[in-house]
Parts: sequence; C-alpha cells; structure tokens
Amino acid sequence: MNTISDLRILFLSAILILLMNSAESVSQITWERTSINGSSFFNMTTTMDSGTVSTGRIWRSTDYRLFLEKRSRYGELVWNTVFDSNSNNGSVGFWVEETLDGGIIVTGYYSIASTDILLMKLNSQGIIQWYKTFGGPTVDQGYCVKQTNDKGFIVQCRVNSFSSNNDIMIIKTDSLGNLQWQKLFDYAQDFLPSDMLIYNAGRYLFSGGLGGLGPLGQGRIKLIAIDQNGDSLWSKEHRVQNFVTSPYSSVVSSSGRIIIAGELSFENKSFVMELDSLGNKLREWTFQYPGISDRARFIAESKGRGYVLCSNAYSIFSATTQNGNRYKDEGQPGFAILRLIGYDGELKFEKVRGFGSYTLRYESIANTYDGGFAISGYFYNSSEVGGYTVKTDSSGEFKPSLVMHSNEEVRSLKLFQNFPNPFNPSTTIRFDIKTSGNVSLKVFDILGREVAVLVDQNLRAGTYERVFDAKDLPSGVYVYSLNVDGKQIGVRRMTLVK
Repeated sequence: MNTISDLRILFLSAILILLMNSAESVSQITWERTSINGSSFFNMTTTMDSGTVSTGRIWRSTDYRLFLEKRSRYGELVWNTVFDSNSNNGSVGFWVEETLDGGIIVTGYYSIASTDILLMKLNSQGIIQWYKTFGGPTVDQGYCVKQTNDKGFIVQCRVNSFSSNNDIMIIKTDSLGNLQWQKLFDYAQDFLPSDMLIYNAGRYLFSGGLGGLGPLGQGRIKLIAIDQNGDSLWSKEHRVQNFVTSPYSSVVSSSGRIIIAGELSFENKSFVMELDSLGNKLREWTFQYPGISDRARFIAESKGRGYVLCSNAYSIFSATTQNGNRYKDEGQPGFAILRLIGYDGELKFEKVRGFGSYTLRYESIANTYDGGFAISGYFYNSSEVGGYTVKTDSSGEFKPSLVMHSNEEVRSLKLFQNFPNPFNPSTTIRFDIKTSGNVSLKVFDILGREVAVLVDQNLRAGTYERVFDAKDLPSGVYVYSLNVDGKQIGVRRMTLVK
C-alpha cells in the first residue's frame, strides 16, 4: 500500500466534496409548475426525498374529488391520485403530511349521505392503503392531521353535527385509522379551526377563530393545549389590538415560541403574533401591501433567519360598498406575496407574484432541503382554475428550470413551462428573447422525432406565446426546444393526456 498515494486520494476526495458543497450553496433549484385544469391545492408537505406532495381538489363532472400530486425536487410530476373518481361523492383534501414509513396521510371531507371527516393513508407511490370517515348527520370536516409517537394520528376537525354552532373536535386514531378517542370543544359562538401542532412530547396545541364576524364582531384567537388523552391543559384568547382577528396558521419556533399568523378581517392587514410557550402574548406585527387587502395564509420558520409568510392580496371595495373595506376577486386579478420576517419583526424581503390575467393564491409554504421555499396554491379566473406549485431559492426568487443552474445561468433561461400541463389537446408555450434574432421553437416526441414547428422566423426582443395543438397526436411525453441564432436557449417536457 502506498501511503503517500492514499493520502493524496483522500485529500483530493475532500477537496471534491468541498467543491460540490460549495456549488450546492450558490446554486439552487427553482421551478414553477401548474397542475391539471380544474384542480386547486390547499396544503403541501415536503418529503424525505426532497420532493413535494400537495393536496386539494379537482372537478370531476358533478362534484369535486380529493386530489394529490407528488413532484420531485426538480418539479417533475412523480404521481397524482384522485380519490373515488368514479362516483358522484364529493371529497376535498385540506391537510397532508409525510408519515414515518415514507407514506402520506391526508385529511379533509367525504360527502355521501352527509359530509364526514375523511382520514386517508397512501403509500409512497400514491396508492391508497386505507381510509376512514367520522362524523354525524350534517357537515363535519378534517382540517389538520399529525402523526403521533405511537404511529397513530391526531386530527383537528371542524364539526357541525354535535351542537348548534361550528365547533372544533380532536380525534385520535391508531396507525390504521381506528378511532381511539374524540373530544369536542363546544362554545357559545362558532369556533373555526386553523391548524394544530405537536409542541411537546405527547402534548398538542391547536388554535382557531372564536366569535362572530363583521365590523362589530368579537372574532379572536382561541389557543388550547391538550395532553395525549385530549384533556385540556390550558387555554388563552387573544386579539390584535381591538380588531377582528382571524388566525390561519401557526408554528412553534426553534426557541419554543408560538407564532400565529392570520388576517385582521376588516382592516385588510396580515398579522403575526408571538407568544411564549404557555400562550402568553409577547409581541405582534401587522403587514399590508399598499392599497390592497392583505390576507396571511401560512407561516413557517426559516431557521436562523426568522419566519416566512405567504399571503394573498386583492383589490379593496370602496368604503361605501358592502361590508365596508372588504376585498374582491373580480376586476383586477389578485396576487400573492411571500415575506421573510426577522425574529424581531423586521421585514427582510417581500416578493409579489402575479399570474397574468389570473388571480393567484398561495395556500401553503415549507422549507426545502437547499434553504429555499416550496409554495402551493392555485390560480383562477371566471372560467378556469388550476393547481400551482413553485420552488424558490432562499431569497424567494425563482426562474423556471428543469435542472440546477447557477444564478447567472438562470437569468439567461427564458423558455417557460407550458400551460396547462398536462394538457388536452392544446397548450400555450411562452418565451422571452432579449435581442432580435432568428428564433426556432420546435416540438419533438420522446424518440426525438420532430412533430411541430411553432416558430421559425426573425423576431424582435420581447415576450411571445405560441399555442401547440396536439389533437392529431397520441398521448405521451413531448419535448419542446427554443433556439435563437442557432444557440439552444432551453428544453422542456410536457405531457399530453387524452
């Protein structure tokens, strides 16, 4: 054995690892994807393989069906699942988590004779393993689910079957979804759930909005801590100043602080509230994009940096219209906002994202393996709706791509993902060119055979769209390529489903 040679190999290996880690730190994958027409996403989780799973609903002829979609770290579609797609029974997914065995647990509702709480387990390939329903004769829905230390599940539910009001019920099941206990939290006013956290071993924390709505309503945050048997440990109520306060999301920070985000319903502002580990209020902050109704939907901790908050924004009615200064979805399309807020409440960045003539909604956000963020939601206008997922870098920026690029390379990539995708039979491809040149946009099948030429001409600098009509082509994966003056600018894949 040559000791000097072995040391040289070890040294070179160490240098290679450092270079790879350095490249990873300055190069982050970013992408933007739209889902099947008729879909919407309400929640998302990241997975151990650095992918994402989103849940929500998709329209199927007579009603909505629960819909799940798995994407890889590069944004490529891995699988999607539609629950009970051949029946006339409605269903929706409101929350999704990865389980300890690498599978997926989702909760929402399932409507047959009544609307019942749905709890459903899938394996890592998106195959349904079992599902259970719970509830009474009217409308009951699962809003949030977490796996417990005994591999069972605890579900926060909105129920209407057990009193004259909307209440919160907590359900505990075993690992196969069999009911172990349930506890009802019934108050004189509506108690509407936001989400639930496992904040200490065997202890759970959940929050909701308590009280009436309207400018004179008493809407406020209700926060309850329970033990592993569902018995209450403590509860607290809070408002932001004296405003109607509607919570939507919460997180326990790495320092043990409880962070709650939501909207001040009639002030058109988002809020973030910081509490200690016993639910006592410490600080609060409000945010509003100028002249816009600003509604926070989800918050997560960006460890070491602060809190990342996604919000939705809409035009505001004038003060003389219904409900005072309320938001509207018509007219000017709504847009989405991503904010990074320091631990001291300082706004670190604010990224505003529109989606052309569509209203864009962010519903859920999660940290990713490379320090970036994954966000899911949906876009819509008067005639169309679709699920939406985006992966940003650590600064909240993204440039559509299928592979890893350095920041400089990403800026030069101007071929965007087609929309819709998957599609049938037509889809739109958008591209940007910075200078005039001879532009070629061609489509190929998976074997590399040319099937369409969408552009082959000199174009001035600008943004262009071309429609690809595949009515005469079979289902499958197709590739489209953009070239300017003989230089390839980008290549993307799209899926035709007939």
